[in-house]
Amino acid sequence: MTLALCGCPNCGKTTLFNLLTGEAQRTGNWPGVTVQLASGMLSPAFLLDPSTPVRIVDLPGTLSLAPLSPDEAVPIQFLRHNPPDAVILLIDSCDPAQGLSLALQLRALRLPLVIAFNMSDRMHALGGRIRLERLSSLMQLPCLLISARESTGIAALVHTALQTKAPPLQPAITPPAARWKTVDRLLDSCFLLPERSALSRPDKVLLHPLFSYPILIFVLICLFFFAFGAPGRGLSQLLSRFFDSTLSAISQVMTNANTPRLLHALLTDGLMRSLTSVLTFLPVLLIFFFCTALLEDSGYLSRAAFLLDAPLMRFHLSGRSFFSLITGLGCSVPAILSTQALASSRERRRAAVLIPLLPCSAKLPVILYLSAYCFDGQPFWLVLLCYGSCLMLLLLVSLCLPEQKAPPLIMDFPPLRLPTLRGALRAMHSKTRDFIVRAFTLIFFTSVIVWLLKSFTPALQYTASAENSLLFSLSKRVLPWLQPLGLSSPECAAALLCGLLAKENILSVLALAPSGALFPTRACALSFLTFSLLYAPCASACAALTQILKSRKRMLCAVLLQTAFAWLAACIIYCLFSP
Repeated sequence: MTLALCGCPNCGKTTLFNLLTGEAQRTGNWPGVTVQLASGMLSPAFLLDPSTPVRIVDLPGTLSLAPLSPDEAVPIQFLRHNPPDAVILLIDSCDPAQGLSLALQLRALRLPLVIAFNMSDRMHALGGRIRLERLSSLMQLPCLLISARESTGIAALVHTALQTKAPPLQPAITPPAARWKTVDRLLDSCFLLPERSALSRPDKVLLHPLFSYPILIFVLICLFFFAFGAPGRGLSQLLSRFFDSTLSAISQVMTNANTPRLLHALLTDGLMRSLTSVLTFLPVLLIFFFCTALLEDSGYLSRAAFLLDAPLMRFHLSGRSFFSLITGLGCSVPAILSTQALASSRERRRAAVLIPLLPCSAKLPVILYLSAYCFDGQPFWLVLLCYGSCLMLLLLVSLCLPEQKAPPLIMDFPPLRLPTLRGALRAMHSKTRDFIVRAFTLIFFTSVIVWLLKSFTPALQYTASAENSLLFSLSKRVLPWLQPLGLSSPECAAALLCGLLAKENILSVLALAPSGALFPTRACALSFLTFSLLYAPCASACAALTQILKSRKRMLCAVLLQTAFAWLAACIIYCLFSP
């Protein structure tokens, strides 16, 4: 069986989806956060009949079945071409008008439909009330109160959805004016809603013309400090010492066991060193993911988008683009795909081309690793410099692209609330799990292949000299292009080539080089850092970019131009900082 979750943006669909399936889909407080369909199996705790599995599909948030953007067209297409066994429509209990309008449209599809009024705990706390029996009678649909955050009413909702039938045939209310008159009658007869002021007291401070931007800057600085300052750096150093001692102990055990030299070198100098070099920065990523999840769950990021809408308009962007751009700090692939939520095709293409200029989470370990060469092991300032420089570059590139007139940003602020520790931990767990899976799959095989290329000659004989290795022979074709950047190590060339598959590979390959052999001067390290931050995105991001640009030729053009610009920027940096 299949149950579909439908509703307006900010009604809590993804939170309910995570609760029902045990997954950790990304939860956000803005329209378009779920652009592609997310599906999962219903948790056994909610199954009435274990022999009948139930699939849950989380549809993108939509205000109407008459789509205004590509992501809003997904629900109606899915419901018409893949009708589920039942539809669960989530409505914000404190602001039900738009949800009731959507319910009237869904009822005309004659699918089994259940209305779940979410956030009932907040409505009761504000003194609101819903006459469910009268509303169910008027709508001729089952209506329930739930709270996805508090996990109340969920079992009854699932039971009702699995037992519900299609509503009786009724004339569809097609004209919007007639539909809204029906919504007004339902609101008057069935709802006692708390009064809503234009701005809450916290919003009067967070959106104040004088205080709002300093608060935003302070929040971002705190985010970077906790992740990349003393807290994150201290935990990374502790983990690094643990890995070093563990690696030494394993090496000693293998030596005492007379392990063959080749196997010993492969496991210790190749595989383990690459993996531990990447996993050393895991605490930093954990803190970064946890803090960003707290900001998302609190509702502050939608306020940040509103504040940044006017400044971004000067650079031919809008507050809508902010959501995709900030997603790009985690991974470029979902960020590029999320641009499908933008209303204008030109705005979608612009945002998709700009997103790879931002440092994704896979590039963070590279920045932290190179801080030892550039800022004497003080990564906080280097991270701030990298992010600030990439942001300024993104805005300058946006100015150079053809100008566009973005429609005004109209959005409904979700209520400010204390983020839940469970939600933040689940989001952190999901992103960290993806990072670790990459470390033990793609990085594993890449490290082995690069070590083999580094340890064997073209005649397939073991060698301790990099100059006689297969890696050096293959890198000769690339090194002439990198020498103007001050990069002459074959490991640098191999790292950049492997980074085209996945950016996590860059650091795993660099870790195979002898200490001090990579970057003889600070200028070389800064040059490599500049190029690795700005050159072509990974293969997955290129595929996503092709999907948005709807042309492989456009994608190749954008990637080649970006790589050429990265080479020029790295060359300038090397010349400026060379003695």
